[in-house]
Amino acid sequence: MINRKKFDFTLLILYIGLITLGCIAIYSASTTVIGESVSTQSYWWRQIIFSGLSLLAIALVLKLPMPIFDILILPAFVLNLLALILVLFTPAVNGAHRWFSIGGINIQPSESAKLLTILMVARYITKDGLNEYRQMLHGFGIMLVPVLLIMIEPDFGTTLVFWAALLAMFIAVGVPLFFVLLIVSPVIAVVASIHWLAILIWLVILVFLLMRSGLSWVAITVAAIVNVLFP
Repeated sequence: MINRKKFDFTLLILYIGLITLGCIAIYSASTTVIGESVSTQSYWWRQIIFSGLSLLAIALVLKLPMPIFDILILPAFVLNLLALILVLFTPAVNGAHRWFSIGGINIQPSESAKLLTILMVARYITKDGLNEYRQMLHGFGIMLVPVLLIMIEPDFGTTLVFWAALLAMFIAVGVPLFFVLLIVSPVIAVVASIHWLAILIWLVILVFLLMRSGLSWVAITVAAIVNVLFP
């Protein structure tokens, strides 16, 4: 069972606040006013029901012993990958194969894949005896499978969440900063390439951070050239 003294109540408050804002936004978006006539769709109360179920799920998870999570992560992850494969054979909705429709409820396996993939990556990159190269290899290897399946759906926006989570885990597990910078620098260079001044500012920041990390000038020069020639 999770120690209540270590429970992050601030995170719970933020979560409830986010749920509340979401319900208000959905209620506002589903309300139509025409003259004196006001009609509201039922989407907002569905959100409330599922939000309540999520809070019950949190309460249940907090009562489970931690070893159970370690046992269930792998089979749950494999089942989710199978769901990501099967969803590709469902009827397309707006040109994408993302949802299972069961009893009037749409289930999107890519959403559960976010959590399960994060748990899988965390399980393997925190093992003892792994250097930073093996940590990154394990992380990219596990993350690549669900990301490729989700890209086939296609759902490119969701894949960005996976990569952002992976970089955050690399930082949390202690992967050197210059490795993380080398990974994200081409992406930032693409965004910065909109204007020459933006790319110049990014190169200055990149070189400064890499120097702070103790990287050799050869590696710094290569990183800068890659960012300039392949934005």
